[in-house]
Amino acid sequence: MKKLFPLLFLMIISCSKEEVIVDEFADCKPTVIEFEAYVADPETGLIEFDIIPPKNGKASVTSNADLLWDKGIVPYVIKGSEPCTINGVSGTCVGFNREEDKAKIRNALAELSKDTGILFPEYETVEALKKEHKDGVQIISGFASSSSYLGKKGGMQVLKLAFGLKSAVIKHEFLHALGLNHEFTRKDRDEYVDIFFENIPERMHRQFDIKEEATDCGEFDFNSVMMYGSFEISKDSTKTEMTKKDGSTFERGADLSEGDISSVKALYEDKFKERNQH
Repeated sequence: MKKLFPLLFLMIISCSKEEVIVDEFADCKPTVIEFEAYVADPETGLIEFDIIPPKNGKASVTSNADLLWDKGIVPYVIKGSEPCTINGVSGTCVGFNREEDKAKIRNALAELSKDTGILFPEYETVEALKKEHKDGVQIISGFASSSSYLGKKGGMQVLKLAFGLKSAVIKHEFLHALGLNHEFTRKDRDEYVDIFFENIPERMHRQFDIKEEATDCGEFDFNSVMMYGSFEISKDSTKTEMTKKDGSTFERGADLSEGDISSVKALYEDKFKERNQH
């Protein structure tokens, strides 16, 4: 049975917000990204450290409009541990069973909804979700790492969260699912950041490829939760992988920046209008 309380709460806080698009974000509109040109990390199989490669080679942000969520609604299920078979081997797929863990996820999504206007209705099971929606997210455990598809994949898609469940990380992965890219792949990145590839494992160098065909939303944003910090990827924790042009270091944003919020609102402007028409 569907849980009504999160949905009702999110509907109340979302309907009270006016969608205002700041001028600098007016061009933040859907475009197509061909992911076949990007090389996944050979050890993790991920692009840019936490993006799951799409099977058809296409994803985005500012993704194709078909890869945006209908009416700005992202239904989800928090998967608990359950028997499963992977590559012919039977075992237990570990999920989130503790209520305190589920509460962290729900709280992060409630905050994300309040800030952006995106709705996140929760369902008890995939079957219950699919009775009302054709697309949705299954939240499963990623153990020590988190990852997501970029944009709406179609049907049920996986979003993995690392144990610890930091609010900023939960929001980061859901912003990927909404269609947002990392800041460090923007076309104007090199105007703001120096990358020290000598301090980064060679297999990870291609993970910093710039997305030339993507639409950059607003100005470069060091405060974005989509921007990695100076010490997150380097071989040696005392050496930096990225600094500002003046040589100063920075940390990943602890919460959504104004730029993150404006990017989502601009990207989903038409989807919100569709929602308000009903």
